[in-house]
Amino acid sequence: MDNILFVGLYRAIDTWGYASLNYLNALTHTSYNITARPLFVSSSINPNIPEHISLLENNLQEHYHTTIQHCLAHDFTVLPNTKNIGLFFNETNSVKLSSWFDQINRMDGIWVCNEFEKRNLESDGITIPINVIPVPIDLNKFDKKYDKMHNLDIQDEDFVFYYIGEYIQRKNIKALITAFHCEFHPTEPVRLVLQIENDNPNFNQKVIQDHQALKKQLRLHSEPELYKQLNIIVGRPTEEEICQLHQTCSCFVMPSSGESFCLPAMDAMGFGNPVICNSSSGLGTTIKTNDLFKVRSYEVPIIIDDPPLPELYNAYNMWYDISVLDLQKTMRRAFDQFKSKDEWKISQNNVKRTILNHSYNKIGEQIDKILSI
Repeated sequence: MDNILFVGLYRAIDTWGYASLNYLNALTHTSYNITARPLFVSSSINPNIPEHISLLENNLQEHYHTTIQHCLAHDFTVLPNTKNIGLFFNETNSVKLSSWFDQINRMDGIWVCNEFEKRNLESDGITIPINVIPVPIDLNKFDKKYDKMHNLDIQDEDFVFYYIGEYIQRKNIKALITAFHCEFHPTEPVRLVLQIENDNPNFNQKVIQDHQALKKQLRLHSEPELYKQLNIIVGRPTEEEICQLHQTCSCFVMPSSGESFCLPAMDAMGFGNPVICNSSSGLGTTIKTNDLFKVRSYEVPIIIDDPPLPELYNAYNMWYDISVLDLQKTMRRAFDQFKSKDEWKISQNNVKRTILNHSYNKIGEQIDKILSI
């Protein structure tokens, strides 16, 4: 049995960390002997690592056939006497004009989580083998029943759109709120819940102020109080609270301009909630089911106030802004389908079946095939 060293961010308490932990769990379903070593790049560290992961951290070997590094590409390191595989996510259309390009080409192979990123890297001229390994998902959570969130004042007849994630420019939440207010009359039984991930206890005031300013710009009603009220939740919810939200709401919306993968959207599908997403996102190009509502988008230069990676987030590179008008129509289509209970039930069952392809076993089988070549 060959040894594999996995180096990743699996101890971080964020989406990258959870994805890294899921990849590590999928590796334990392969035919290889796995050693795990954590990377620490933030102060948000999960102290409650499962016991089987701790065992992997202590499973040290003298030689590793393959080393898989799950991190940003500028942190890739070419280690001696091992096959170096880089696993990373990217939200822009190119890495060609950045330091990432040379760093990637120094590796023996690259894994990405969707076909969209693979095509972009091939267009850039990356010369090493590129393989698509979708993000694995822990399916066990979907078998449990969670209490609904009663503090949102949601009625049984309400159709609830929802979003979970950061409140940053790339996520394009303004487009979602705009489409919601423009498409639905305040008297319709439709709601929008925003779960904003932020550690600042006062951050909800910024979100509310931005919403008030947007309503003034929209000028759809004579008074701000006439607009449909949004449910805005700010904080770092526990996994239990996130699962409660999925079982409380109806349809997840991912309006991001650039998105490699979206763990909350995939979890939503696992709970049987259809998803609306940007057609040019990693999710939109990877999930094939017709029950994923895909919204048209258009390519634009990246112009952003606070770029997390300035050499990538600049106007030399592109991402894809969602069409607000098509988002409106798509949200309406989802709501109309919901009113036809039988049709909505079929969509719910279909998205739940789709996510089964992301189980630890399924992704482990894909990894076995790739590494055997």
